Amino acid sequence: MLFGHVDKVSRRGIEGWAADDMRPDDAIDVSIFIGGRKVAQLVCDRPREDLLRTGQYGNGHHGFSYRFPKSVVESVEARVSVRFSSSGSPLTGGDCNLDGSGVRVIPPAAPLAEDEPVMMPAPRGPRALFDLLAWYDERLGLPPLISRLDLDGQKPQSVHYSVFGMLSESLVSPPADGRYYPRDHLNELLLSDEFQTEMLPRLLRAYEEKQRLIFVHIPKCAGTDLSNKLKTRYPWVDFNIMDSDWTTKDAMLRHLSRLATQIRFADRLYLCGHGGLNYYARNHLIRPTDQVFTIVRQPSDVILSQVNYVLTRFWLDAERGEVGPDTQEWLGLIGIDMLPPQMSEDFVHQAGMKVLQNTDIVRPNSICYWLAGKDADAQAALDSLIGHDVEVTDTRHYGEWLAQRWKIHSQSRDNSSMKFLTMEMLPREYRDYIRDISAEDMKLYRMVDRSIARLGKPSVIGRELTGGLE
Repeated sequence: MLFGHVDKVSRRGIEGWAADDMRPDDAIDVSIFIGGRKVAQLVCDRPREDLLRTGQYGNGHHGFSYRFPKSVVESVEARVSVRFSSSGSPLTGGDCNLDGSGVRVIPPAAPLAEDEPVMMPAPRGPRALFDLLAWYDERLGLPPLISRLDLDGQKPQSVHYSVFGMLSESLVSPPADGRYYPRDHLNELLLSDEFQTEMLPRLLRAYEEKQRLIFVHIPKCAGTDLSNKLKTRYPWVDFNIMDSDWTTKDAMLRHLSRLATQIRFADRLYLCGHGGLNYYARNHLIRPTDQVFTIVRQPSDVILSQVNYVLTRFWLDAERGEVGPDTQEWLGLIGIDMLPPQMSEDFVHQAGMKVLQNTDIVRPNSICYWLAGKDADAQAALDSLIGHDVEVTDTRHYGEWLAQRWKIHSQSRDNSSMKFLTMEMLPREYRDYIRDISAEDMKLYRMVDRSIARLGKPSVIGRELTGGLE
């Protein structure tokens, strides 16, 4: 049986011992994790007189010591975990938080219920892996779940396949000294950027039998309001789960755990977030049985709404005295070092004009972009709508469409912005600029508007968009 204890933890490092009383003279390994990631694998072979005196642990050579990297010494908070490499279980006192108040030992997980399986089978592919994440405990992280998997004897290729659903030519055989630990390997892969950046295609293929409700969210076209409502009805995945700048690894695992819990009871999966139609098409994620839909808006209103949204975020961050990452990025793009304590009319006007003219913030012909990709024109966007038979409504008919299509009756609208700027407030050259950068969007919007009026219903589907662009 494995025994071990962490004797000392500080900002400088960690010390303790670990042994197997069935092999009292053998040195065993422990794995050290910081923030969930494995940073070291140590052989516990330092002499310990106290262990020798007990007579239980052979020659007593079972101690270990590890000095933390500089990042931990200087960090505000860090979670440190020391686990038996062979089983994934923590040493006594081996899970703790380091923060400004010192060291706080994290209590162990509650004992399993008598009828709950102690060991669960190793996942054989992504579907089984995603299903297992329903057992993920946010407070304790991945290791307690992984320690319950029967991974003994698993080879690197098998572990890799269970995560990615494919073999990797770069993987080699286990080390010659036999010190390969599949639990540590699985933990590493689940926290890798490779796992996160290609999450959505892998997830959809794992749950192939679920119908996909694919919402192409064009920014500033009521998309946040729709998603907030549909998320209460269907298991959902946000496109941003694949972006580590938007979704931390902890948030990703929480997202997947919730999904794994809910999806077994549903026959549909709702896909939201800012993912372009072109992405789903390029990755062959749209099938004839799936439903694809989007919302468009009068193009100049889209542009002004984007400007007002940024200014609203500036205003809110200035009020609370804390600048969020989005605000910091936007300020950098328009060449402003910091927000003033109070946003004057002059600052609002100057910042608004800079935001309007920055194509990294206000994308020209953004409707065409989200429907057909970079530099797409109205014809390319129309072809994409028709080719995938996308259902389209606009913000003027959104409330009626919401009631008819989804049986949701609502008068409120989430994520609306303050109206700092209107078209009437802008000098003529800026109004002309808006018309220039939305010309292709306007062609497409007019066609959608005409089709909705002609058919007398709140939305149209791709094959009903006929008559050509003007």
